[in-house]
Amino acid sequence: MSSGGQKPPLKRKWSDYQFEDELSSGAFGRIYVMKHLPSGELEVIK
Repeated sequence: MSSGGQKPPLKRKWSDYQFEDELSSGAFGRIYVMKHLPSGELEVIK
C-alpha cells in the first residue's frame, strides 16, 4: 500500500528568509514577519 506519494517537508534555513517587519516583542521573545524567498510567501516566525 502506498503512502499517497507525499514528500516530507523541506528543511528551511534562516538564509531562505528576508526580514519584513517586527510584530511584537515581550518576555518570551519577538515575533517577526519574514518573507520565504523561494516561495515568496510571508510567514510569521517567533
